[in-house]
Amino acid sequence: MPKRTAITEKGLGESLSRERANFIIEQSKMKQVTPNVLEIIFYVFVLILLITGTYSRNRVWNSELELWTDCVKKSPNKDRPHYNLGLVLAGHGKAQEAIAHYAEALRIKPDYAEAHNNLGLVLAGQGKTQEAIAHYAEALRIRPDLAEAHNNLGVALAGQGKAQEAIAHYAEALRIKPDYAEAHNNLGLVLAGQGKAQEAIAHYAEALRIRPDYAEAHNNLGLVLAGHGKTQEAIAHYAEALRIKPDFAEAHINLGLAYLMIGNKSSALGEYKILEKINPDLANILYRKIFE
Repeated sequence: MPKRTAITEKGLGESLSRERANFIIEQSKMKQVTPNVLEIIFYVFVLILLITGTYSRNRVWNSELELWTDCVKKSPNKDRPHYNLGLVLAGHGKAQEAIAHYAEALRIKPDYAEAHNNLGLVLAGQGKTQEAIAHYAEALRIRPDLAEAHNNLGVALAGQGKAQEAIAHYAEALRIKPDYAEAHNNLGLVLAGQGKAQEAIAHYAEALRIRPDYAEAHNNLGLVLAGHGKTQEAIAHYAEALRIKPDFAEAHINLGLAYLMIGNKSSALGEYKILEKINPDLANILYRKIFE
């Protein structure tokens, strides 16, 4: 499975604090608050954040949504609040709302490369591949060194069967950002599709060196190994993918098929029973393979 990548603000929690502090500063200037009072306000605000745990995991969604909605209301003509609100909304499946805020960020700042990239991601998720490609291309026109946009454009092109163009963009993403696990995985997928197994294996292995908990790369490496008769190695990688991501349906079906390859029908049936709860359609495929 190819992996597209969104661009988030570095240290988003810290940036939220800074953004709120900036609003305090701007408002205090209008009210002619003295610098000492302003500094006290800022430190009190930060202390409140630390004490109340505003960014604890169980409150992140609501706090980020409320914060960036508030920022947008207070500064509707600033690009960054719209961009960050788009990030939060996209991360929670609110595609149309995210699109609206990315588009507004781009209306305010047309050369906002990261906003073009992330708008492309949401559009790609809706199946609007050509629109997505246009935004990735625009992101790269503005910032040719934007590795995430190269990776995402590669995914879109690979989906259109344009393997060589996809490879070129993945390679450029890796030239810019050598430890880009997603680009290694995606390049491995295209190379595997071209029958270049050893090159694909090398890229999957590099993705896993960078990110040992990369379930998709374990699954993809398993597929190549299984295709070359290394079934036990493949089983180990499928199992590791499922240890990391227990509801990974594709890895369950691949593990079930690998068990069948070594004649272990009972273990394959066990994968079918798990898969039946996760993805009945894939479970039916595995069931037919077991009993055909």
